[in-house]
Amino acid sequence: MALQSWSLKELDLLSLRYAPSQWTREGTTNEYWWSASILSKKPWEVLLGGTVVDEGAVGSLTARTWGWDSGNNRLYVRLSDNTNPDTKDEHFVSANTGLATTLLDSGTSTVILLSLLISNPTNKSAQIIVKTTDFDDEDKFVFILDLNAGDSPFALDTKLVVHGGDKVKILSDNYKINVYASGDIS
Repeated sequence: MALQSWSLKELDLLSLRYAPSQWTREGTTNEYWWSASILSKKPWEVLLGGTVVDEGAVGSLTARTWGWDSGNNRLYVRLSDNTNPDTKDEHFVSANTGLATTLLDSGTSTVILLSLLISNPTNKSAQIIVKTTDFDDEDKFVFILDLNAGDSPFALDTKLVVHGGDKVKILSDNYKINVYASGDIS
């Protein structure tokens, strides 16, 4: 067996301006919604000018807030100067949608003795998902952990059997959690 260590990779903040006219004004309000189709889930946090801003209610956003329309999967923002975000620098509006990493992409059948140590030093709850997927990226095994704010640490030792083409993945909706993963691969 070979001992391996993995660490979660943080996803870069998703910049919400790729080309002009990506933001659409909502009626006569100063709220703008992101019109590109890359957001499929509510962001964990939104940054305006590099600063995390508060979440508000769509339709009544105040200056420097954001909101989420879950019915249409739309991100709304209202800037402090009430202008269209398209007029700002490329990375002015960014969203954090969480993190994900593939711990192992198996070419052959193998057994993994996997150990995870997870802590959540933030003031927001986190959902952590450990799963194995097959060659077509279909879920085979899924373990879901809801870790409350400040709860630390959570330890998990498990034995996973993976087959050729399987992947072992870990995902979270909170990019600030701490995860240490190690394992023996036979």
